[in-house]
Amino acid sequence: MAKDSHGGYKMINKMDIRHKIIIMTIVSVIIPIILFWKTTAYPSNIDGKDKGIAASNDKSVKKNIVAEINGESLTYEELLKQYNLFLMMSGYQEQKREKITIESYLERYIIEILMLRDAIKVGIKTTWPDEVLQQKKIYFGTTGQTEDILSINLIKAGFSMEDADRFLEKNFIINTLLNMKFGEIEISDGEAQEYYSGNSGQFNTPDRIKVSHILICHRESQGCKSKMTRQEAKKTAEYIRNLATPEKFTELAKQYSMDTTTATDGGNLGYINKGMAAQAFEDAAFKLNIGEISDPIETNFGFHIIYVTDTKGTRVTTFEEARESIKKILKGERARSILRNYSEELLKKADIKIYPFANNKAANDKGAGVQGSLVAENPVASKSSFQTFNNTGRDICKNNTRLPIIILFTSSRCPHCIWIGETFDSTVMEYVNNGLIEAHHYDIETEDDLLTAAIETKIPQNHLKIYQLGSPKDYIPYFNFGCKYDRIGNGYEKQDDLAGEAREFSQIIDSLLSEQHHN
Repeated sequence: MAKDSHGGYKMINKMDIRHKIIIMTIVSVIIPIILFWKTTAYPSNIDGKDKGIAASNDKSVKKNIVAEINGESLTYEELLKQYNLFLMMSGYQEQKREKITIESYLERYIIEILMLRDAIKVGIKTTWPDEVLQQKKIYFGTTGQTEDILSINLIKAGFSMEDADRFLEKNFIINTLLNMKFGEIEISDGEAQEYYSGNSGQFNTPDRIKVSHILICHRESQGCKSKMTRQEAKKTAEYIRNLATPEKFTELAKQYSMDTTTATDGGNLGYINKGMAAQAFEDAAFKLNIGEISDPIETNFGFHIIYVTDTKGTRVTTFEEARESIKKILKGERARSILRNYSEELLKKADIKIYPFANNKAANDKGAGVQGSLVAENPVASKSSFQTFNNTGRDICKNNTRLPIIILFTSSRCPHCIWIGETFDSTVMEYVNNGLIEAHHYDIETEDDLLTAAIETKIPQNHLKIYQLGSPKDYIPYFNFGCKYDRIGNGYEKQDDLAGEAREFSQIIDSLLSEQHHN
C-alpha cells in the first residue's frame, strides 16, 4: 500500500481481481446437516417466554453455566469450543460472525443436543471408525480439502483431528435420525410445474450482460487487501452508491474502485454469462435492467456496486430444462420446514434454562480455540481513576522518541475483538497522526500490525512480552496503554457503548501525555 495524494491509502492489488471475479463461484462447503444449520430459521423462543423454556435469574448458579438442558449443564467453555469448531468446519468466513454470534449459536447447539439425545433413544449410533471415514470422504469431496490441509487448519485454530471426527460423527447421527423420521423428500412434477408457472421471470434471462463495477475491499477480502475493516468498507460502498448515477459511474469507478485492473476503464468488466461470476455478484447483476445500478453486493473480494450497460439476447428456460433445479429448490424449502417443526417439538418437550451471558463466567475463563474472548466486567481497580482499566503500577513505557506506546492484542476469530477493533483504531490514530503516541494493533494469529500499511509476520519480542505479562492465559482482547494501564476484555460491550470505550481510551492517553509532560 502507498499513500495517495489525499493522505489515504491507494491499493496495490496482488492478483488480477477481474479474473478472480469472473471465475469465482460460491461453493457450499459441508455435508447436508450443516446446510440445514446455514439456512434454517430456528425458533427464537429460547428466551424464557415460551412453554418448556425457562430463563433463570438464579444467582446461586455457577457463573460459567450458560444453559441447562433437561438438568444437564452447558458451560461457556464448551459452547465456545463448539462454536469455533462449527464456524471453521462449516467454511464460514469472519464476516458471517455478525449474523451467527455465539449467542445465536447457543440456540442451534441446544437443538443439536436434543436431536442427538433423540437419536440415542431410537438406537442410532455410528460403527466407528467406518462411518467417520465415510463422512470425511464426503467432507473432502464437498470442500475440496485434503486431510493434510484440514489437519493444518485444525492445528492453527487450536483443535485436533479428533475434534473434527466427533463433529462429523454428530452430523452423521443427526442426518440418519432425520432420514429415519422423515425419509426421502419427494417433489411431484405437478408441484414443480406450479412453481415454474408462478415464477416465470426466473426462467427468462439474458444470455449475456455487460457490466461495470466499483469494488471496495477490506482486510478480509481475497486478492485485494485494504486497511479498512469490513464495516468501514461497507459504509464506504454505501456512500459511493448514494453518489452513483449512470452518468457519474465511470468517473466514480476511476476515483474509488480498488479493482485496479478495471478502474481506469470505468470499472468495465465486459460481457459475462451465467456461471462466470461469483454467485452473489451474478445473482444481483442478472436481476438488473440496462441502466440500473445495484446496492453494494458482498463477495469474497469485498463490496461491489454493479452497473449493467447492455444485454445480449434473452434465453427462455423451458420447464423440462428447469424441472430438476426447481425440485431441488422445493426440496430445500420442504426440508427446512420439516426441520423447523421438528425443532419446535423438541424444544416444547424439553426443560431448558438459559442464563444471560452477562451473568456467566465468560469474562473470566479461557475458552476453546486459539484464545478466550472476553467482555470485561467493568472492573474499578483500586489504583486507577479510570472506569474499566487497571493501574499496573509500572512506569510509562516509551519509544526512542519518548512517545507512550499503546497496544491492543486481538484475533480476527474473536467476536469481542471485532466489536472493539474499529473504535480502538480510529481513536488512537488521531493521536498517532498528531505525533503524540506510538500505537499498535496486533492480530496474535497472523502477528500482523493492523495499524500499518505493511503486512507483518512477527510481533516484536518487547511487545509480545507485554502481552504475555499482562495476559498470561492468552485472554483477548488485551489492552495495554503505556505499560501503566491495562485491561483484559471490553469494558462497555454489554451496553453496546462504543462511545464509552473511545472516551475512556482518550482519557487514558491524555493522562499519559499529561504525566509525561510533568515529568
